[in-house]
Amino acid sequence: DTMPEDSAPGLARRMYIQTMRGLIRRNATHGLAASRLAADALFPAGWAEDPRFRVLYYGIDMKPFHAAPDPAIRAGLGLPAEAFVVGHTGRFDEQKNHLFLLEIARELIGREPRTRLLLIGAGSLRPAVERRAAELAIAERVIFAGLRSDVPRVLKSAVDVFVMPSLCEGLALALLEAQSAGLPCVIADTISVEADALPPLITRLQLATPPAQWAETILAGRGRERMPRAEALAAMETSPFNIRHSAADLQNVYATARRVSSQM
Repeated sequence: DTMPEDSAPGLARRMYIQTMRGLIRRNATHGLAASRLAADALFPAGWAEDPRFRVLYYGIDMKPFHAAPDPAIRAGLGLPAEAFVVGHTGRFDEQKNHLFLLEIARELIGREPRTRLLLIGAGSLRPAVERRAAELAIAERVIFAGLRSDVPRVLKSAVDVFVMPSLCEGLALALLEAQSAGLPCVIADTISVEADALPPLITRLQLATPPAQWAETILAGRGRERMPRAEALAAMETSPFNIRHSAADLQNVYATARRVSSQM
């Protein structure tokens, strides 16, 4: 909620959570959460010691990440071949902190004029973000790519570093995709560490850190291969975030539940 905690919407949300926790505790035979944060939010306290409840991560399809980088992707987005491209994937919502990302981009552009900020996504705050980019005099260096069905190809072919200064995240699927593409990722320390599938690719900064320092950190890692892309993809394929693994895990949950119920 964006409203104060003691407001009516905040109170209604807290009452809903309290009621659902009680119902779940009394009636649920199985409980699955996409992350530990999600489980903490809705399952009863001490859920990790209750065999009914567990985390089952979302999976992402690794197949598209096997495609070779395509130079035409940059050209199609209007990105110069020599540009230093900072990428971000996420809906235009307050949680994603696009306005702070623009401040980082301004600092980057001041230090490296070849910088371009590539924003993938849609949402109600896009017009406000576009206006702020114009106010900062960086509009010509910001590409609003909209919704894309080929995000893995864009990440592999057009992006040099992935930046995510979110105010909060449950399980950041966009960050998992960036790691699958083998990209260095500079992210806020507010993002759950559960999404740090490949720690060598991850750099965490506090949101209180000035945009100039974010920019310096991003540029300091430029040109250094933290992990070969093929190695990164292979590691992601063996992780719990591979959709094949999460689908098999979910199937096993249902199969186990059926066996137990048939014995009752």
